Amino acid sequence: MWNRKALEQFLQKDEHNGHGNKGVELLVHVSSSDELPCRTQDNISLVRLINQKAQQKDFHRGVGLHVSAIRAGLLGLNVFVGSALVSMYAKCAALGKAQLVLDDLPYRNTISWNGLIAGYVQQGLGEAALRCYHMMQQDGLLPDEVTFSCVLKACGGILAYEKGQQTHADLVMRGLLEQDFVLGNALIDFYCKCGHLLEACQVFEYLPIRNVISWTALITGYCKHELFEEAICCFDQMKVENIFPDPITFASVLNACASIGLLEKGRGIHAEMVLFGSSESGSVLVNALIDMYAKCGVMERAELVFEELDVRDVASWNALIGGYYEHGFSEAAFQRYELMSSDSISPDEVTFTIILKVCISIGAIDKGGEIHAEIMRKDFLKTKNKLGSALVDMYAKCGALAKAEQVFKALQFQDASSWTSLIRGLHLFGYGEDAHKYLKQFIKTQLFLDVAALSSILNACGTVWAIDIGKELHAETVRRGLLEVDVMFGNLMVDMYAKFGMLSKAQQVLNELPIRTIVSWNSIMAGYCQAGYGERTLACYELMKLEGLMPDAVSFSSTLKACGSMRAIEKGREFHVEIVRQGLLEKVDVLGNGLLHMYIECGLLLVSKQVFNELPCPDVVSWNVLIAGHCQYNCNEDAIEYFDMMKHRGFSPDGDTFAYILKACGSIGAAAKGEEIHGEIILRGLLQTNPKVGSALVDMYSKCSELARASDVFDKLPSHDVVSWTALIGGYSEHGHAEEALARYEQMRCAGFSPDAVTLACILKACGCLGATQKGQIYFDSISKRYSIAPTVELHTSIVGIHGRTGHLDEAISLIKMMPSSMRPQVWLAFLGACQKWGNMELAKFAFEQGIYAAGDYCAL
Repeated sequence: MWNRKALEQFLQKDEHNGHGNKGVELLVHVSSSDELPCRTQDNISLVRLINQKAQQKDFHRGVGLHVSAIRAGLLGLNVFVGSALVSMYAKCAALGKAQLVLDDLPYRNTISWNGLIAGYVQQGLGEAALRCYHMMQQDGLLPDEVTFSCVLKACGGILAYEKGQQTHADLVMRGLLEQDFVLGNALIDFYCKCGHLLEACQVFEYLPIRNVISWTALITGYCKHELFEEAICCFDQMKVENIFPDPITFASVLNACASIGLLEKGRGIHAEMVLFGSSESGSVLVNALIDMYAKCGVMERAELVFEELDVRDVASWNALIGGYYEHGFSEAAFQRYELMSSDSISPDEVTFTIILKVCISIGAIDKGGEIHAEIMRKDFLKTKNKLGSALVDMYAKCGALAKAEQVFKALQFQDASSWTSLIRGLHLFGYGEDAHKYLKQFIKTQLFLDVAALSSILNACGTVWAIDIGKELHAETVRRGLLEVDVMFGNLMVDMYAKFGMLSKAQQVLNELPIRTIVSWNSIMAGYCQAGYGERTLACYELMKLEGLMPDAVSFSSTLKACGSMRAIEKGREFHVEIVRQGLLEKVDVLGNGLLHMYIECGLLLVSKQVFNELPCPDVVSWNVLIAGHCQYNCNEDAIEYFDMMKHRGFSPDGDTFAYILKACGSIGAAAKGEEIHGEIILRGLLQTNPKVGSALVDMYSKCSELARASDVFDKLPSHDVVSWTALIGGYSEHGHAEEALARYEQMRCAGFSPDAVTLACILKACGCLGATQKGQIYFDSISKRYSIAPTVELHTSIVGIHGRTGHLDEAISLIKMMPSSMRPQVWLAFLGACQKWGNMELAKFAFEQGIYAAGDYCAL
């Protein structure tokens, strides 16, 4: 059966791991060895030796033992020797050889099959593992606990939910779950990987014994599906039950803290790790610590943990580099990348992906080219397709479109990300025809049948051009009959038209769908809500319920926004009750934040505080909504108090938080507090990355009369927008520096920025301070016309006020009479002050009567 020729063929069999290349050399080596273990025919000793080599993954010596077993004629006599050899080859990743040994065994048992099945699972070949399991059953063999454990891992790896469920049923039928908690843990892990967390929890609850592996499987599952609050709650409950976390548990819960910015919780876990010595349990755990501190923006702490590492691996560097990039410290990210190379650590796919994003953020096309060259030297593009897409994205966003096309065409597989990056880049830099050409090519690919890919392409084009694309894609889906085949295409089209603001078209597509799902209705509701049609949003909600569909978190999110915009507090309370009844508040953070926003919009600050205090896991957005709400109702001291409380509880403020709190400081003239916050902003590097924060800082200093500081901050901003210009102009005009305000406006205009209604109001105020009636009227007329600014009540009041303050009362009255009737009452009453200033009581009486009369007419209408 096993002669020299057969052995040569066996040993030369091609393997992905390269073991096959030295087959004849191995045969010569083992044939001439004087130390072959087969000189004894002790089966137990031989099996022990084979298992030892399997554990050591010592392929060469394992082959020697195989040859020894053949010489001694043991393969045909002892199934345990053959089973051990199958397992040895499988553990050495020589799966082809393992299969050959198994196939040639005269008698196979469950252990023989387990070795091969486990090998396929270990190499991530779940489908092959399940095929072996099926063949084993055809052999008439009964699977044991090891078999079931491997099968569940295989099912989890390839998301074979139905097969896993069947295996679960087999376990229950044989009563194995009561006997072996390892199988229970494997079941939890399987359900978590497949995203069926409810079933995972049910298995967990019924386990007779729950150990650290059971808890960790559930925590890891929650993290995988971004249910980070549940993961943290599970971790806390685990400790209550006196189960001590292992390194994997700690790493998972640190990931949860990092993902939702729970810095203080992460610090507490770090302290536990240090107390029990777990912080020295390996690089995986320390890397998780670095990642947690980095994602929470505490880079100095991340650096400290990093520096204390005895041995740094690529994951350590990636966590640090990624943290610097995420928080806008692109230069620091580059520096760490270069230090990584000097530390003899070779970058991997993750490193290159991060550093290419860094290149995009600072427009470093030359550095991106160097990274590209290094990727090519490492031959990564043949196996790492995501890197190819990242390169296309880098070149496209930096405007190197010829290079982006070149990389795109050279990719072995062009995924949705690479198509999106190229089409978006071409469109962004004015190559509309080329972008359209690639779009047509995309439509012809199989990716067109991928709803996620289609959605990605549509989201890449947020202009009028996107509407044309959308119509073309819609026509193609209709032509292919995809709307009748897959409801997801219909949902995508409804969502697309709703996001474009083409609500009648979205409604038409919805009405024509053969099947409407919760997703279809959610899309149209979100569209109506976004456009300010609150009543239509609620009408769609009622229609959806009439069709027997149960509203979900997305549905309630739209209805809460609608209630807030309409001040429909009673309806909002009804939704609140329903959300609590369905238990959604504990599961979906966005609903708690939606409730907060709804009550604040309805003016119920006390109720919003109560809702906030009852939130199971408030996040940064929750704090932002609360702080912004207090600013909205001029409760600025309370807003500042909540800001301090937020930081005290370990939450890291984001750009929106800083913008809101700076507004609060400006409103009450809290310059000292504003300056303190300015220091925090500088430490976070937000002035370089977040225009909103820069504008808010200029506005804060302007309102606090710190005009020199406002000007200094403005001049140092990396870029300006109409908001930052207006904040500065408004500061000068508000504090009587009218000439400087108008000079800054001229600078703004020369820089190519278009003023808005707020800018115009600031300019008119400056003209009023100067008594420059004619100049004010020229600005009012020219800016309104040139920039299509519809005059508001405030703008009309301002221009009338300028005429009134300079004594041009007749001109002011003429202007009032030309205004829309709805605006006249407020302007007439504002005009009273000018009449009193010039002592014209008769005209004052006339203005008062006109104001009251106009108000009555308007109310009657």
